[in-house]
Amino acid sequence: MQETNEFFVELMMLYVVSIMSLVVLRITISAIPDEFVLCNNSLWNNFIAAFLIELYFVFNAFILWETKSFIFNVFQLFNAHTVARVIELYRGKE
Repeated sequence: MQETNEFFVELMMLYVVSIMSLVVLRITISAIPDEFVLCNNSLWNNFIAAFLIELYFVFNAFILWETKSFIFNVFQLFNAHTVARVIELYRGKE
């Protein structure tokens, strides 16, 4: 149970980091003018933008994967507890 609790805390910290990064991105993007260019070459600008967008989506996909893993682990814990309880009840009747 301690490991599950620690995993839950790590997952919640990932969610906090994701929310904070989203807020920072929204503030930063709203402050940047539409004509802003990082490089004079539009190919590099598009490459950098695509890379940063992909990085953001991969991070959020990682969070979703970890959420799925956590839910699966909790489900397995409930199954194990149920089996242990049934065995305990069965042994008590003998």
